[in-house]
Amino acid sequence: MNLTKLLIAAPTAIEMRALDSALKGRECKRVICGVGPAHAAFGLTAAIFEEQPDLVVLAGICGLFKDSGNDLGTLIMASSETFGDLGRCTGYDVEPIEIGGRALEIHFDLEPHLAALSLDALMEQLEIVTGPMVTVSCTSASEGRRLLGDEAQGFLGENMEGAAAAMVCSRLGLPFLELRGASNFVGDQNKAKWRTNLALERVSAAIAPLLEHIGMI
Repeated sequence: MNLTKLLIAAPTAIEMRALDSALKGRECKRVICGVGPAHAAFGLTAAIFEEQPDLVVLAGICGLFKDSGNDLGTLIMASSETFGDLGRCTGYDVEPIEIGGRALEIHFDLEPHLAALSLDALMEQLEIVTGPMVTVSCTSASEGRRLLGDEAQGFLGENMEGAAAAMVCSRLGLPFLELRGASNFVGDQNKAKWRTNLALERVSAAIAPLLEHIGMI
């Protein structure tokens, strides 16, 4: 994979500041794409058309599903992204919608990008776990809402931008990586228990080695 131009995206200024601190003096284009699927899709698409990157990396924080067996602060590299609440909502379930006999595209496989960049050894070294992520428009603020993420599907974390970014990159033929630090458990709104600083510190510590490994900085 011939990659020479990188675009780093983060949903918020707080997340981007953590990345900036780790990438001091290193040239790479960056964009704060915004929070939520719509903002992220628009912000990232505009940046891609302006910067014409060969690779997009989205980095930030996420909620962690308790049943994943991981701890707060865990680094997650998404192996896939899924729109978790795009469809017909019935209680605590979301049914897929078909238009003209075809289901809406809600799932995006990122494994081919990970394989092409040979990241297995590096992720083990940096203690990055890999697995599926789910993207929602409204973060889960209750146990019931958490069930929209359906842990039975094996999702490791919940976020608000990943599937939108994956969709944009898929449609434009760009390789895409998503790295998240787990700041809180999904459904837990007691922010006194959140470990946002730890999650950001772990993401910032991993971003430079990751980009160096793939020859982007």
